[in-house]
Amino acid sequence: MLYLIQVTVYTALLYIVYQLALKNRTSHTLSRIYLLLCAILPIVIPLIKIPDIHNNTIPAPAMDFFLPETVVLSVNNNPGSQVNWFSIFSAGYLLIALVLLSRMAFQYIRFTQFIKRHEKKSMEGVQVLLHTNAGPGSFLNYIFLPAADIDPFIYEHELAHIRQRHSADIICLRILRAIFWPNFVLHSITRELKIVHEFQADAPAAAHKETYIQVLLNDTFNTGRFGLSHTFFYHPLKRRIMMLQKTPLSRTKMRIAVVKCGSSAALIILGIIYLQSCKPQPNKSPQKINAVKIVYDTINAGAISGHREVYNFVENMPNPGYDMAEYLGNNIKYPEVARKAGKEGRVIIRFVVDERGNITEPQVVRSPDTTLSEEALRVVKAMPAWKPGMQAGKNVAVYFTQPISFRLN
Repeated sequence: MLYLIQVTVYTALLYIVYQLALKNRTSHTLSRIYLLLCAILPIVIPLIKIPDIHNNTIPAPAMDFFLPETVVLSVNNNPGSQVNWFSIFSAGYLLIALVLLSRMAFQYIRFTQFIKRHEKKSMEGVQVLLHTNAGPGSFLNYIFLPAADIDPFIYEHELAHIRQRHSADIICLRILRAIFWPNFVLHSITRELKIVHEFQADAPAAAHKETYIQVLLNDTFNTGRFGLSHTFFYHPLKRRIMMLQKTPLSRTKMRIAVVKCGSSAALIILGIIYLQSCKPQPNKSPQKINAVKIVYDTINAGAISGHREVYNFVENMPNPGYDMAEYLGNNIKYPEVARKAGKEGRVIIRFVVDERGNITEPQVVRSPDTTLSEEALRVVKAMPAWKPGMQAGKNVAVYFTQPISFRLN
């Protein structure tokens, strides 16, 4: 769900750049490329993360002994009373996507049947269908005309669609719209891309713009069309006529447009990647270790807490004398509030096993939710005493870090 929201928001942001920088400009090729990137890039952007940006750090000393991670699963005591909404949503989502893809496949089959029913004429490497009572229009390598006569302006227009492979753009957008159907921005991009296609196909007729405009303004009679095809009388005609009247951009202005549009889109993309690569800093518990200074040597790294030295590693490490994973698994209960709210994630608890083996100074280093922190902290505080660690024949205090993962079924 989050991924779909990200894709939709990122698509909208990139499309806004198009509206501000490229819409109704004569840079048709740039507009076409940018609109296609607007539809494709947001699918990839949420998956890109730069490593080592604002990584979580554990308070000094940093060389704690990590215990094996314990996983706590949410168990539904009454499975029959709970509806798996995620499975229902996933099934519904896939069903709608399959329906849309099937509709697209049906339109293609209908077009192939349409081709078989009509006579064809090969011209300049394309197939022209005559007497179709549909069109004028084009799709893939076919131009279909309603009558036997071939208007040169219309023919050149549809030939431009084929030579510039506009059908491939439409097929790509239709597939994306079917797979990412909640992304409503893709519908706007598809409409705008079709208009840009018309601008590109109209461009060769600019030398005879008056005559061509008259052709555009003729009655558009009821013509048949196909969902995947381009139709000659594609509205809005006003924009097409206005574009014919405009002077093409000079190379300098084109470069400026490319720089403006490219830099704006790049800033948005880089900003998004940076933000989603950042990780929150670790939560700091009110129970902070009162570390006066950190002592490092070639053998050990320890911190003096109060009037005692706390080690990271010692010759004989503390030993709980029981199975830690079993103890945590039997005593940690998934908080009901967190389960209902759909909260899950990893909680990291840091504590000290003192000279007598007691668990002291437990604190939350990182946690996705307060209720999960409280439960993990409660069980760690209640742990039975360990066999203390020893360094140089003396009992000493040692730091430990215990990761606990809470997962929903």
